[in-house]
Amino acid sequence: MKGDLANWLAKELRERGWTVSYVAKIGNLSISMVNCILSERRDPGLKTYQALSMVFNVPMLKLLQLAGIDIYGRGANCLANEVMAMVPLLDEEQLTHARFILNSMLKAKSIERSTLVTKVLPEKGNGKDEGL
Repeated sequence: MKGDLANWLAKELRERGWTVSYVAKIGNLSISMVNCILSERRDPGLKTYQALSMVFNVPMLKLLQLAGIDIYGRGANCLANEVMAMVPLLDEEQLTHARFILNSMLKAKSIERSTLVTKVLPEKGNGKDEGL
């Protein structure tokens, strides 16, 4: 599955006529990080997924899925903690995606509603961010 992210990134670069250095510059990433993703030499961290989400205007969940990250599996708590730590850095659209990821994890019971999750997610039952 890891190759799906590399293939998707290569296709996006080709279709948009963008270079690795252009993506790195507008995403505030290193050129070597983008090249490592393309060559599957390194797994990006959550901040890199956030940057790629912003650069390509796609939900972070899509990128995580392309990378083969199971947000419902054993690493769910670690991923949830990373998402919550990034919340102050996210714009409104990215925050919506982060909330969707956390809501999905809660619904699948891969994480529990903690104090941190409660601070990030809107009140239960108001319907916000549930339909992404």
